[in-house]
Amino acid sequence: HHRRRETMKILGVKFKNLSALSGEWEIRFDQPPLADTGLFAIVGPNGSGKTTILDALSLALYGETPRMRNPESGIINWQSNDSYSEVTFAIGTHVYRSKWSGCKVAGRPEPPEMILADLNGTETVLEDRVIRVRDRVAELTGLDFKRFCRSILLAQGDFAAFLDALESERAEILERIIGPELIRELEGSIFTQVQAEETRLLELQDVASRHTSPDKDRTESLQESVENQQEELAQTQEILDELRVQEDWYQRMTLAESEQEGAAEVLVIAQAQHAQTEKDLRRLEEALPARSLCQDLGSFQNLEAEAQTAADQLHQLEASIQTLEAQSLELEERLRESRVATEEARHRLQERSEEIQGAWLRDRDIAVEEQQLAEVTARLEALERSQAENLQQQAEIGDRIAALRIRQQEIDQWLTANPGVARLENQVPVVEEIVNRLSDERHQLELARARKPEVVKAERVTGKGLRRAEKALQAVQRKVDKLVARKTKRERQLEELLADGTLDSLIADQRNRKRQLEACKQLIKIGQEYREQVIDEDLHEALARIQTEQERLTQLLAQEQAQLAQWEETARWRDTLKRLGPEREVLKVGGPCPLCGALDHPFVEKGLPEFETVDSQLREQRKKVTALRIQLSSLNASETQIRAQVGTLTAIHKAWAETCAQAGGEWPITGSEVVALEIGIRRKAIKQCKSRIRAARWRSWRLRRLNRALHKRSDRLSGKEQACEQSRNRHQMAAQTMAELEEELRELHQTEHAARELLAENFTSMEESLPPVGQEMDLLVLLRNRLQDYRNHLLERDAAAGQLSSLDAQQRTLPQDLEPLREQIKIVIEELAAGRNRLAALQAEREQVFGSFDPVRERQDLEQAIELHNAEQMALREEMETIRRTLREEHTALPEVGLQAENTRAAATEAEAKLLEQAIATGFGSLDELRSCVTWLEREDAIRGHHADTEKTLGEARLRAEATQRELEAMRAESLGGDSLELVRWKMAEAAKHRDSLQVRLRDAEAELRSLREEERDYRELQRAVTDQQKVCDHMRAEQRALQSRDPAAVARKLQRLMLERLLGRANSHLEALSGRYALRPVSEEGFGLQIEDVFQARDCRPVKTLSGGESFVVSLCLALGLSEMASDDRRIESLFLDEGFGTLDDEMLYRVMASLKKLRANGKMVGVISHVKRLGDEISTQIRVEKQPGGSSRISIVA
Repeated sequence: HHRRRETMKILGVKFKNLSALSGEWEIRFDQPPLADTGLFAIVGPNGSGKTTILDALSLALYGETPRMRNPESGIINWQSNDSYSEVTFAIGTHVYRSKWSGCKVAGRPEPPEMILADLNGTETVLEDRVIRVRDRVAELTGLDFKRFCRSILLAQGDFAAFLDALESERAEILERIIGPELIRELEGSIFTQVQAEETRLLELQDVASRHTSPDKDRTESLQESVENQQEELAQTQEILDELRVQEDWYQRMTLAESEQEGAAEVLVIAQAQHAQTEKDLRRLEEALPARSLCQDLGSFQNLEAEAQTAADQLHQLEASIQTLEAQSLELEERLRESRVATEEARHRLQERSEEIQGAWLRDRDIAVEEQQLAEVTARLEALERSQAENLQQQAEIGDRIAALRIRQQEIDQWLTANPGVARLENQVPVVEEIVNRLSDERHQLELARARKPEVVKAERVTGKGLRRAEKALQAVQRKVDKLVARKTKRERQLEELLADGTLDSLIADQRNRKRQLEACKQLIKIGQEYREQVIDEDLHEALARIQTEQERLTQLLAQEQAQLAQWEETARWRDTLKRLGPEREVLKVGGPCPLCGALDHPFVEKGLPEFETVDSQLREQRKKVTALRIQLSSLNASETQIRAQVGTLTAIHKAWAETCAQAGGEWPITGSEVVALEIGIRRKAIKQCKSRIRAARWRSWRLRRLNRALHKRSDRLSGKEQACEQSRNRHQMAAQTMAELEEELRELHQTEHAARELLAENFTSMEESLPPVGQEMDLLVLLRNRLQDYRNHLLERDAAAGQLSSLDAQQRTLPQDLEPLREQIKIVIEELAAGRNRLAALQAEREQVFGSFDPVRERQDLEQAIELHNAEQMALREEMETIRRTLREEHTALPEVGLQAENTRAAATEAEAKLLEQAIATGFGSLDELRSCVTWLEREDAIRGHHADTEKTLGEARLRAEATQRELEAMRAESLGGDSLELVRWKMAEAAKHRDSLQVRLRDAEAELRSLREEERDYRELQRAVTDQQKVCDHMRAEQRALQSRDPAAVARKLQRLMLERLLGRANSHLEALSGRYALRPVSEEGFGLQIEDVFQARDCRPVKTLSGGESFVVSLCLALGLSEMASDDRRIESLFLDEGFGTLDDEMLYRVMASLKKLRANGKMVGVISHVKRLGDEISTQIRVEKQPGGSSRISIVA
């Protein structure tokens, strides 16, 4: 049974010479490209043989095709005498192969043969006779031939005609599509299902009789307890929330104190960093004289770097020349060795040329003879295999004929021994109708008796429930009255607390007071800042004094700079005279100057002036200028600081005035003591206001909770009133039901007696005695089995006669084919012996001449060695030429690089001497000291930027320290009570314990309440299940009674209607998956009218005639898929083929249909579409193309 529900999938089909497809073809659906896509098209022109592929499937599995009754007479290609078709298919994980084969002798078809094999592990033949193969395939797949055609070869074209037909025509079309087999199975399944549903109803009633309804009083008591505990839990949670607010205030205070300490530490660090940048700035000022020598120092450093680079290049060039000369010698030696090896290989090849040619010719003759011998051997094996198959078929056919004749005799004997069974054809239906009616009536009687205790109990329970509901209503009314009185009292207390205002106005007044208090605190800080800025000296007088001193120093600096310029001019004049000293030595008194020809020159007779003190005076003058510049820079900084202080005081006065306006008062900037007194007064007022707000909030919250509780109680009161009325109505209905049940029991007893009397009359005519009460169905089953056994014997006798006729024809034909095969085998054996003798002679001749030597292999090795040596020599020559060219270039560049190194070193030495002379003249003792000062100058922007950053950081640190201090003071002013942090946390722990205890009790009560409600729900669901099952049984018995009618036409129409309903149910499941919009609905409870329900149009129904072409195709496809599932007995079929319907679709409808087919593929099905429509090829890229060829045949190709 489990195997019959496993998935069936066709893996591949292989056939030969079927219809127009001559030759051998194989299509694998489990291999790429077909397996990769899951959706493919079988395309080709009309008459090319597309449908023949589907014929090959059914032919291999069942020996039949949908288009041919006897396929062996018309399926074999007209140009061929033999054909076969085999299908590989899988049932779950098991793989099988079924094969059909047929042939023609003298133009007449022979009886076909079939083989079924198991391919799991090793190939094992399961059946080898046509009927047994057909039955075994049906057993494995759960599908006979007709079910297979309806399950895999979809009939969407027939359903398209079904949709377009008139309502009066649809019954006939539906029966033709579905087939009588499925309708007979439906008829049998209804009788079986009636018994199953009645058994299910009895089981449910038995379970329901053991369940009682839960106690209503206990449920209501638990509900009230849960509500009280929930209210107490909410109050405890509010207290816990208030305590958390106080704890949070303490935690924020700790954080604020930590931030204030951190801000103070940051301020100290910022002050230290600012002092360090001030020191760096002074060092930078001292390095300013080195600015004039920065360019010369840079030029000197560049010359030094160039000299070092030139020296490194010279050393690298000399080392490279030595390396290249050594490589050149090594390559010359390798070239000589390669030439010697090449000459040796060529000499060896020339000596063996004739011997190598002879061996190659003999090897070629031997290979030709071996090929011819292999072909003769293959022919002999094929002939021997055909002979063995012929003999085996003769033996098998003889066995099958003997078995069939024995079985015919057994069937004839059985029919002769049971002549009276044929009369049961007319008698069994009548008895069956009576027995079913009797069973139905007895079942109704049992159900009525089973219902009586329940009905009596229901009347008693509803009476008790009515009294309980009235009591609960009175209790809830008393509670509502108490809550109303409590609400009136609390509203009066809240009004007395708020006086004439509201809670919002009280909160707004408190916020305004807090803002004024913050402004007063800010005044204290502003006054403190003012006192810090005020000094004894008048800032304006100090600023004027500094400006006077700046003017004096500026004049003095200008005089000193003029004196410095004179000394610098004297130093330049001295340097010029020293430079012209050699020319002056050749001057003579009264003689012409050798440079300009002048006769008169100064200092010729008196000598040069005295210049010994020039350098010392120049250094002293530069120190004076530097000192004056430093004094002037200091005065500028002082002026900037004083101006900043004046601006700060102005801003403080402005801030004081603005803050006084915010605080709502006027105080002098020196009156901080008065402001401090005002702060104390306002803090006291804020504290009183806060206490009133807290009390008002508490009373408002309690009033809101009371209102919610009152609202809930009022709702419960309304619910109780409705429940009381419902209980009264249920009690009246229960009493009426009990009276109706008594009347029903009396009528059922009378009907049962009449049916049993009628049954006794029918059994008497069949020579059977009336069975005891309750055993009528057993006798009916026995009669059915006798009738079915008779029908099976008739069918088996007809099938055996047909098989005997076919097997006799095969037995006469096979011996005639055997003699030609034996003659051909004899001729081929002689050819094989002659070929072997020729091959042995050729091999012996070669062995005698050459032995085991292989001259051909030796020639290949020598030619390969010569080629390798030539390539090696060419590479060596190219590498030697490259090295020689590089050597010439480097020898040429060596003198030039050496000269460049000497020149750059001399220039660097000269620049160093000149720079040292200038540094000493400027006041530096050495070049290292000059470099140090230049380094400071290079960092000038960074130093000044860092100084500005530290000033900014210092200001920000001061502001942050002041802000954290103000925040800390503000939080201290917001103290929420006198409790310490430890006390608050202790209260929180106690409240949490109380809350947890309440939660545990509440969870237990809620769990018990849920359990009672679940019991009540289970009880209601069980009663509802009994009612629903009763409806199902009534419906099934109504269907059974309709099928027991004596009118055959009415029975047939009822079966068609039931089949239509089941088909629509399965089709709608596919239609929902493919379209997501439509569903098929019957127009009425009778007849075959259909309409379409449109989900997108508020489930409006319209006729099926309004469907477009593409929509009609999709609906037909879903009907065909539903029939496929019904025919396959709910087995999952993963291979589907569509053979019609695409030619009428426009482009848009074709696109929608393709989208639907792709959804089928996504659900795991392999879908093959057969069509001659060219547009289909554009939509489905993977195709099996069937193309016509000259001469009337066709060929198959697979493209992706």
